[in-house]
Amino acid sequence: MFTAAIEAWKPAIMVFGVVAVLYILLQILNSRPRRKNYEYKSCGTILTPAEQTFYKALKEAVGETAGISLKSRLADILQPDAKGKEHHAAFCRIRSKHVDFLLYDPVTFQIKAAIELDDKSHRQPKRKQRDDFVNHAFQTADIPLHRFKVQKQYDSQQITEKLEPTENQNIKS
Repeated sequence: MFTAAIEAWKPAIMVFGVVAVLYILLQILNSRPRRKNYEYKSCGTILTPAEQTFYKALKEAVGETAGISLKSRLADILQPDAKGKEHHAAFCRIRSKHVDFLLYDPVTFQIKAAIELDDKSHRQPKRKQRDDFVNHAFQTADIPLHRFKVQKQYDSQQITEKLEPTENQNIKS
């Protein structure tokens, strides 16, 4: 009879135990000192020296035919073409990534193309995986993604020529 009473109360005891453990964990997590106002410092410039050099040549290459956005986040350029949990998972893959430059129509703000500057870090296996993912994302979104190797100087005419094949994007008139 005593065993039957224990069996009857077993689910309630288990629920109570789980609630007690969760309560204790929450108390521990909430008792940690939190620093709400972190201090920050300026990075100085938004572009690295290599990016600055490329930007100047790119600006000359596109002239007035395209606006140039710096370090644009993929989540502000691309949208996952999925629903529910898959949408969230796809969004999580792009939310912390960016491209170095984004070209857009200066009147309509329509996206024309994205540009990545590839330095030697792009040879590392993890970086190659990231680059492959970004290439795939832009390809599926039908947005041209151009890659340029980092150089000491750039020829704006060569940049224009590389951007020319961009279909129906009118990079340079």
